[in-house]
Amino acid sequence: MTTSNDMPIGSWTQTSVRSFISSYSGQSVFTTLSNAGQNNNDLYVSATAAFNDGDEFANMSGGLQMTTVGSKTKASLPQGTWAKTAYNTVWCQASYMFQANENFPFVRDCSGNLQPLNTAGLIYLSSVITGTSNYPQNCFALPTATLSNQGSTFVASQATPQAYTDQQILKAIEKKNLGSGYWPKGDWSSSAEQSSVSVIDYCGNYLIGALLKQANGDSRAAFATFCQGDSFSNNNGYFQLTPGNTTKAQLPQGSWVETAFDLIWAPSKQILVSSANTRSFLGTNINAGTPYATFISFFPASDGSPCTQTGFGTVPLNLSNQSGVLVPQSESSSSSGDGWLMKALKWAAHEVVSEAESEAESALQSAASDAADAAVAALF
Repeated sequence: MTTSNDMPIGSWTQTSVRSFISSYSGQSVFTTLSNAGQNNNDLYVSATAAFNDGDEFANMSGGLQMTTVGSKTKASLPQGTWAKTAYNTVWCQASYMFQANENFPFVRDCSGNLQPLNTAGLIYLSSVITGTSNYPQNCFALPTATLSNQGSTFVASQATPQAYTDQQILKAIEKKNLGSGYWPKGDWSSSAEQSSVSVIDYCGNYLIGALLKQANGDSRAAFATFCQGDSFSNNNGYFQLTPGNTTKAQLPQGSWVETAFDLIWAPSKQILVSSANTRSFLGTNINAGTPYATFISFFPASDGSPCTQTGFGTVPLNLSNQSGVLVPQSESSSSSGDGWLMKALKWAAHEVVSEAESEAESALQSAASDAADAAVAALF
């Protein structure tokens, strides 16, 4: 059981009525029940944020905003102005939360580049960044990245360096190629470099990688997940699902999928470490056992912008793409902020974590990290 001395300091303590510390895949987090602020005397909301020694927080209308960033946190998080408009920020080492698929142990970072899951310093970042939406936004990021908040979207100032280029990744997955008999349907193949195409098993479905022609005549390395019978078109060098696909029945519903380019997805049970808990796009709890929960990663535009959408959703959700941000299709951008922030204890960790549970969690995190190392080593 933690004590008040373990809590981060700051003015948030003046409005908190209850708080506790727990773990977010190996990273310390604290959850507090606080007054939402002026003119909300009877309204208390729950907020959770990750922290290290030296961090300080304030209450921002019931949310937790970091007002002082300690040295350890500064070394872990991406740089840039995004943090000035961020609250309820949590993060963890990516390989502690995500299982590495042995055929494709990569994730797409905030600049759109594929990074090995075992990359040193790679984190999974989830934060409410004000603008178009007040729901959590998520990304994979390295501390060397520089991010800004553009309409509630993490935008990288430039592409993050890769350990392996997309062309090297295409070459590596050839070892696992199932052959042309597994290719998805659609006219994408007419504008692909045939020798570059590989289809591999991925998280219970398939993943395709290929060099696709862009409008300017250049070729671009594109990657997407699909089910048997799915069909793709080539939209300026990006895979785009065509109507009537099996895949759509396994994804959050709504119009967002019509502008999801190079969509990589996996059921949460196939990609999350069994001990991990994280947030959905609406801030609700997601873990490996959540029914019909899916991890998705895609480009919301096919214009080459260094902007991606990453996170978890459930099949019943009905989402739309509003300027690159996923929001509930039934809500306008002006009202989307109240869905999870203003409901107490919507997303919170357990108040007490026993020593045995903590040791078990650490063992699973270590095993996941080792598996990521092994999967990358096997390909290169």
